[in-house]
Amino acid sequence: MFILNFALFLASCSTITSSAPDSKDDKLKVNPGINWKSINSDQADYAYSSSNSDNILFINSLCKKYENSSIKNLMYSLLGNTDYKILNEKNLTLFNRETMSYEIETKVDGVKTYLNIVLLKKDRCIYDFVLINPKEKSDSNTLDEFYEIVKASSL
Repeated sequence: MFILNFALFLASCSTITSSAPDSKDDKLKVNPGINWKSINSDQADYAYSSSNSDNILFINSLCKKYENSSIKNLMYSLLGNTDYKILNEKNLTLFNRETMSYEIETKVDGVKTYLNIVLLKKDRCIYDFVLINPKEKSDSNTLDEFYEIVKASSL
């Protein structure tokens, strides 16, 4: 449960300060498929746990408040003072927008945890898709499934 709370904290973008009002994107729709079970979260737009593993997936949107921030600045602010190591960083194009994808190793309560994060900005909104693997780096099948969920989302 601690990992879920940590993950939801990361998704909140609450470490970035801004005076602009914020809101969620009501158009955001996600359907992760049959391998994911919806879980309650009051801090993420969508949160799911995998029926095949201990992985957790959450998706968040935030509109207007951080529209002038770069994706890289948002990423570093998202992680805050957390001790982490970026294992992989790449530029993607999704939804006809520049998007950043990160693979991160961090520790949660002293336990090594892996995050795969996709961040993008579209129409004054910021979207973060986060896959948390509490035991090991995600294999190629898990990553392919994660990216398919991201691509199939409606923004």
